[in-house]
Amino acid sequence: MSVLAASFLLLVSASVAQNSTKAPISITLSTPHSQYPVGQQIEIDIILENTSDKEISVLQDNARSKAELSYEIDVLNGTGRRPPYSRWGKILHGQDPGDGTIGDVSDSHQIHHLQPHETLSDSAVLTTIYDLSSPGQYVIQVTKTSPPSAVKKRFPDTEPDKPVTSNAIKITIAKP
Repeated sequence: MSVLAASFLLLVSASVAQNSTKAPISITLSTPHSQYPVGQQIEIDIILENTSDKEISVLQDNARSKAELSYEIDVLNGTGRRPPYSRWGKILHGQDPGDGTIGDVSDSHQIHHLQPHETLSDSAVLTTIYDLSSPGQYVIQVTKTSPPSAVKKRFPDTEPDKPVTSNAIKITIAKP
């Protein structure tokens, strides 16, 4: 085997080993029901767990039931498309500057220190983020991403370093 081929295999092996490092957190997503009538408020519950064997620090927004300020919440309909954002969803995703009447995307994060297997819970109301007025099946998943670099500079030891995605759940929205 040539030196070049051996170096390539070593580089690939190191890359695979580095990418297979287990994240120190896991995220579990749930809803109280799997079926909702059109127009009903749909709340999701998010449990973040420290799966490591040491204390970790997690940055999370202080506002309860506003998990969308700490997680990216993805919803796809039965055709694999994202439903339209509500007005709040547009403000969250920078598609509407807002006028101050709906809410503020502010910097109210706090560091939570979690011991091994300790959990942090939050929730979000999907119907305030997305227009879910069309009947059908939807798949929901949340991702906790690394804090923005400006925040990471202020809080360098917060997790996760790489995005961590929850389980995917399905719900059905039906005509009443």
